[in-house]
Amino acid sequence: MEPVVVQVFGDKARKLEPEHHRMEFPGGAVYVDRTADGNYWVHVSIATEDDLVIGTHMGQTRGKVVGSRIDFDPAEYLRRVLAGLEPIPDIDGMDGAAHLAVCIKPEWPRRGVQGGRSNLLRTRKRPKKL
Repeated sequence: MEPVVVQVFGDKARKLEPEHHRMEFPGGAVYVDRTADGNYWVHVSIATEDDLVIGTHMGQTRGKVVGSRIDFDPAEYLRRVLAGLEPIPDIDGMDGAAHLAVCIKPEWPRRGVQGGRSNLLRTRKRPKKL
């Protein structure tokens, strides 16, 4: 079965879209929030006992983090291994975690940029063969 894909383009000229997106699942939720400066906060909320008592949107199932990882691009992975660092660390104290977040800044490609967004992102057509 193919995964459901939700694309957030970050281009108001292309498509008006909400600043906040939420996906809920048993035990938690994932939020994607666009900031005023065009960055994106990605939040993972784990449903706690308090969420169940006050009846938040995350349903009737408490969640618990049972694993975590950070994957690195190949160059950073190699640098970490050569430096003797753990390549994929667990989150410290994950048993009590209730919220995780990262802020992501889009790095638009320089080539083909028009209006701050890449033309490559605007089309799904394949280039013609010569």
